[in-house]
Amino acid sequence: MQFLVKLKRGSTANIFPQTYQFQLSTALEKMLKGADMDSMLDIYGNQNNSRRVYPFTFSNLNFDYFKNDTTHETITHIGDIACLDLRILVDDSTVDYVHHLLVGQKIGFVGTEGNVEYTIVELNEIPKLDFKEEMVYKTVSPLYLVNDINTGEKEYISPDDNRYSMMFKKNLLKRFSSFFPELESIQHVEDYCPEIKFETLSNIQENDVVFQNNRGESTRFTAYNFDFKLRASPILQELGYYGGFGAQNMLGFGCVAIKSPSSFKQTFSGHHILS
Repeated sequence: MQFLVKLKRGSTANIFPQTYQFQLSTALEKMLKGADMDSMLDIYGNQNNSRRVYPFTFSNLNFDYFKNDTTHETITHIGDIACLDLRILVDDSTVDYVHHLLVGQKIGFVGTEGNVEYTIVELNEIPKLDFKEEMVYKTVSPLYLVNDINTGEKEYISPDDNRYSMMFKKNLLKRFSSFFPELESIQHVEDYCPEIKFETLSNIQENDVVFQNNRGESTRFTAYNFDFKLRASPILQELGYYGGFGAQNMLGFGCVAIKSPSSFKQTFSGHHILS
């Protein structure tokens, strides 16, 4: 499911770090952890009480009026409205419960002059999309995917590396199998579904993304923005669109928009969310 979320600032404080993404992720995860799992179905219509939270991903915040301070790496929200594209891997039948769960919830960021606090005041569901066997996407937030090597270290691989397409496929299939207990024991999932094809279509922009937690501690990730074409079954396309492609999606990585000659645009509070 995809929601356009409207937030209203209630605090006088309005300056917070550009590295707010971890704090936003933590707030959203806390809300979804508080859900009654008996009231929710996963994207495939199954009840899955073994999950502590249904997977999600999200875009960056869009503000009505704001100022970026690149020197101090802060955002000053001059207005009072922000919006967010939120995706959750739950069934359409859950929409009323998600609305009940999220509207009225608070999201706060540790700011330089006090906590910057928002309230979710509106939640609009985007109708479910019709996925084809071949789709073209544009990253809304950088896509993060690493190769775990034998030493226990992580190797960052650019999407134009020959190994990337197999890593992408393996990650997508492993995530799909996690929804079905009978599939989780399959080894070497990358050997299945030979029809899956991944192809980059644009210049690749490397992003060093820094997250700062509530204690001011920072973690750095290397992720990439680019356009890509994916040939895969519609059920896998759906999984990637609503749950994010790649890894660490609940930190906001791998959120995508559909890109095609007849692509649509959704607007919310004057901001283009998808393109």
